[in-house]
Amino acid sequence: MRATTLFSTLLAAAATVTASSSSDHDHDNDYGHNDDSSSSSNLVLAPIYIQPVTHNNINNLSPPTLLAEIQYPSSSSSTDDSSSRPEIISYSAPEFETDSSLVRVGVWDEKSKKWTSSTSVLAAKNFGKGYSPHFLLTLDNTQQQGNKNGDGEEQVIGVVVRGVKIDAGITRDFGPQVIITRVEMGKEVEMGRDVKVDEGGRRVEVQEKSFLQKYWWALAIAAVLLVGGGGDGK
Repeated sequence: MRATTLFSTLLAAAATVTASSSSDHDHDNDYGHNDDSSSSSNLVLAPIYIQPVTHNNINNLSPPTLLAEIQYPSSSSSTDDSSSRPEIISYSAPEFETDSSLVRVGVWDEKSKKWTSSTSVLAAKNFGKGYSPHFLLTLDNTQQQGNKNGDGEEQVIGVVVRGVKIDAGITRDFGPQVIITRVEMGKEVEMGRDVKVDEGGRRVEVQEKSFLQKYWWALAIAAVLLVGGGGDGK
């Protein structure tokens, strides 16, 4: 009877431990889910606009229209994360009357009605059939690096687009592509020893000065003091 009671007690204890570990595992899964949602907050969305520009209507331009939405990871996110790569969320192929017209591409602010980045001008045929537009975004990371808290704002300062002719023999990805580059703060200048060059522009090694060349002035002062002191003793 006692053996049966002891066995039942052990089974109850084992069930309690199993339930506790299962509950802890569920909590761990919840925390992992929160980490995934927090990583998505490090992604930035840049709206890219396009505007036809020709010499015939330079004074009466139509308003820019949305061309693409590009999502890229902020500089504070981990670069090892494969999901944190720049990608084109949406893209609408523009239509023009003629391929000879010019267009302007950049980041446009709908509220202020101004371009917030430098723009690039290219021929409309870069968006025609048989071409895949490749975007290059230049980001200004100097303000964020200069901020001690690391929470400075990173902005798109330049947008360049180029139509690449599609070659089915090389790639099967015919959609638009995107690359980002960041402007980083340069290193401070480290002042070193002077460098001397000869007439031919070759570096000349500077010879180390001897003891007499370095401290001749001290020896001269000592000699004057000795001579002056000897005259006073006569």
